[in-house]
Amino acid sequence: MKNLKLTPQRVERATVVAYPHLKGIAENLISDAAAPCILIGQDSYRLIVSPQVKSGRVTQSVASLTQLGWVLHGCSSSLSQPINTIHHLRPSCACDDELKEILKRHFDI
Repeated sequence: MKNLKLTPQRVERATVVAYPHLKGIAENLISDAAAPCILIGQDSYRLIVSPQVKSGRVTQSVASLTQLGWVLHGCSSSLSQPINTIHHLRPSCACDDELKEILKRHFDI
């Protein structure tokens, strides 16, 4: 896409070095107002699926190594309460009965 105007993202040094599990890859994660310049579609999943993950406690950010480099995920929080996450899926074809059944079983669990 030309002229992809997404909000710049900043990852400050203090955010990364606060987590011992990110030691050694901090320089790969720190950025100062880097604007995303590509969108990766599901057809290119091999670029974003990670063979290596560095994680700490539930309330800490997680880093994953992809073919495009290290990516930082999650929240930066020192709260003692759990962070609730919601995953939302909207099928592109409402007539997909198999997908509807999979989603139904998922939410039944």
